[in-house]
Amino acid sequence: MLRVIIAKAIIKAYNNIYRNEESTMAVSYDKLWKLLIDKKMNASDLRKEANIAPNTMTKMRKEQEVSLAVLERICECLDCDFGDIIQYKK
Repeated sequence: MLRVIIAKAIIKAYNNIYRNEESTMAVSYDKLWKLLIDKKMNASDLRKEANIAPNTMTKMRKEQEVSLAVLERICECLDCDFGDIIQYKK
């Protein structure tokens, strides 16, 4: 639970600093796709289990940012941490 609170604070601070910039956060979900393979799951299974909208999965495939609530549900389903599914790209 503490990890979730810390992650929310970090993302909120980041958004407050860069709110007026046109660029978006550069993220990679490569770790998520690899974890799904390791757990013998596909993206459709994850989407149904975590109750994620199809367009949200599309955003993730395009390496666009999604809400922290979605990432939380994924972590709960896969029993992992944020760092296990998402990575910041410079």
